Amino acid sequence: MHLTADPLLILAALAFLVPWAGLATALRRSYYAARSWELRTRLGRRLDAKVLVYAAAMERRDTWPLVREIAKAGTRDLVLVLDTRGGDISAGLQVMRALAAHPGRTTVVVPDECWSAGTLAALGADRIELAHAANLGFCDSILNNDPANLFAGPVATAAVLGESVERVRSRHSLRDLAEEITRARMARGDKRVQAQQLARVMTHSDSDHFQPVFIERARDLGLRVMPLGDDKVWSELVHLDGWAR
Repeated sequence: MHLTADPLLILAALAFLVPWAGLATALRRSYYAARSWELRTRLGRRLDAKVLVYAAAMERRDTWPLVREIAKAGTRDLVLVLDTRGGDISAGLQVMRALAAHPGRTTVVVPDECWSAGTLAALGADRIELAHAANLGFCDSILNNDPANLFAGPVATAAVLGESVERVRSRHSLRDLAEEITRARMARGDKRVQAQQLARVMTHSDSDHFQPVFIERARDLGLRVMPLGDDKVWSELVHLDGWAR
């Protein structure tokens, strides 16, 4: 027996599942999500890899699903398209660790920008592919120095050393970030000294945090970056993912 479904009946059913005010938004997101899935599937077959895309601020509520998708890739090679201005350091570390632990080859593709916590995430990959005008950023943390908040450990250390709490917190934050980057790079095959040098330059640079790092400077800093080329499909994926959110 052959069954068919009338599109009008499907829309009517959706109307009961989704509030009327949000129906147009939900349908639009579903449409772009479907287009993104189709394009990623096609690219995955061409590259013989799992293709994922993340175009948003680095926030744990969004990176956690991404980490699960990385785990689902199994032993397949992985291509992650990143477009972000950064965000939560813990989110960047989460993605970095997931990429670093992936058993297959990992590549991060950056069609436009991948700053701060986004660059932190990308450091977990075997290599980064940058479009000509695309850029990365430094990974030093931006600390919240609200005097209303007391951090017991730094306060105690500052009292012993006679330093400000802000200085202690900054030093500890940079140290911890550098250690995590070093572990991730060693997991991808870097020698310890090489990994430590890269970790330090990405966290302890005195350049402005928002200074873009283009491909030439990225190479000078020791990053393993390659030119992306002129294929517009990567930018299309970024747009589709943004519209689907």
